[in-house]
Amino acid sequence: MMKKTLEISLNVLVAIAASILIFQFVNTRIHRVHNAAVGDRLPAIDGVDWAAHESTLVLALRKGCHFCENSMPFYRRLMTLSQQNEIGAFVVAVFPDENDEVHQVLQAAQLSVPSVSNVDLSKLSVYGTPTLLLVDRRGSIRRVWAGALSGAKEATVVTAVKGSGSLPSF
Repeated sequence: MMKKTLEISLNVLVAIAASILIFQFVNTRIHRVHNAAVGDRLPAIDGVDWAAHESTLVLALRKGCHFCENSMPFYRRLMTLSQQNEIGAFVVAVFPDENDEVHQVLQAAQLSVPSVSNVDLSKLSVYGTPTLLLVDRRGSIRRVWAGALSGAKEATVVTAVKGSGSLPSF
């Protein structure tokens, strides 16, 4: 009887210790991911010169993202505003996909936007698409919008990029 009790106690202790180790491992992994946030500085992106514009609106998109596809009418509206010089931000789309795939996505969406392919979105701290980043001339993030945006949030993006020519840098 004593042996049985000792064996059960040891099994319970091993299970508790294993649970604690698993919890710590998972907790450490989850907290390592840092999503893009206001004040973060973005690394250089080939073909994009932060200093060339007072502000840049980065559209982080990817092929096969249905939220990105559903947001294409809004991105077309942003590009229309840009072409009419009604917004103060340069707009660029970045994709982790190959150049041919990016071209197909943009052509299918009838979206004419400067784009950069083969971008490692994790280096921008972007882990979900679509993500919009308003960046100043130093590459510092001023605003972040993630996911499919409601009409009200789309309006905040438009307001931010209309007034983005006077963004102070960090």
